[in-house]
Amino acid sequence: MSGEPASRHEFWIVDTVGEATAVLVLADEEGAPVVSDVALQLLGDRAEVGAVLRVPLGQVGEPVWERAERVDPVSPPGPRTGPSDPG
Repeated sequence: MSGEPASRHEFWIVDTVGEATAVLVLADEEGAPVVSDVALQLLGDRAEVGAVLRVPLGQVGEPVWERAERVDPVSPPGPRTGPSDPG
């Protein structure tokens, strides 16, 4: 077995933003929600309510908040607009 370990990450959603911390909820969790208070100085301008963050994991599986990247959630296509008559 050689080479680098596979990149591991989690997706977190910014739930609320306070004066010094943001509350994030783990997006991939089934069952009881996993919640974390994170210092705003670690997240910077990525701490916006509703933002989805891709957070890399450290060697022991801990979130590395200062390396989080904001990602846009995938939206389903909207309803078709315009005439439905092909001719």
